[in-house]
Parts: sequence; structure tokens; C-alpha cells
Amino acid sequence: MKRILYAALSLATVLCLATACRHTPKPLLSPEEMIEIGMDLRLAEAQLAAAIPAGAGQALLEEKTAAIYTPILAHYGLSLDAYMQNVHYYLGKPQKMQAIQDEIAKRLRALADAPVAK
Repeated sequence: MKRILYAALSLATVLCLATACRHTPKPLLSPEEMIEIGMDLRLAEAQLAAAIPAGAGQALLEEKTAAIYTPILAHYGLSLDAYMQNVHYYLGKPQKMQAIQDEIAKRLRALADAPVAK
């Protein structure tokens, strides 16, 4: 009986994951748009991390993070929900998501290595 229940639950989980990956968010952001938004979010997160004192607590960090995401996403005409739908969509396409993350990392390294104007 346990085997049947386990098999049924496993099958239900696989079906849910398979159908969730097929859902295309509205609007579907292109990989370049995901890179641009990702860049802005990572830069804001870095500034936030530098501004919050060590040991300030996870709750404060989460509160401040939510506060910086909203205006950045609004700049792109997105809600947090719409952005997260796109993130989940690309998580269902691991090669595309990896390419997006690699490009964000590459661009951030280029910014870090760029000479500072005086």
C-alpha cells in the first residue's frame, strides 16, 4: 500500500512540475531583458548589503530587499509577481537560465574591472 501511495505522489509531483514548466508568463521577458533587470537587482543588492550593518538580522535584510525590488521592477513596468513568474519560467529551462546568470556575472565583472573616472 505504501508503494502505491508513494508512486501516486511521485507521479503527481512530476506531472505538476511538467505542467508548471510549460506555463508561459505574460509578459514573457526576453533573455536580454532578464539580464538587464538582473543587473539592476544585483547592483542594488550590493549597495544594500554594504549599507546594512553586520548582524542586523535576516528580517531587516528581507524587508530592505523587498523595498529595493519594487521600484526597480516598476521601472521596467513589472510587478514582483510578473518578474517571479519569469524567473520560474526560466528555471524550467536550465540552459537558458544558466546563460542569463553567466552573462550577468560577466557584465558585473566587467563593471568591477572598469577603471574609475576621476
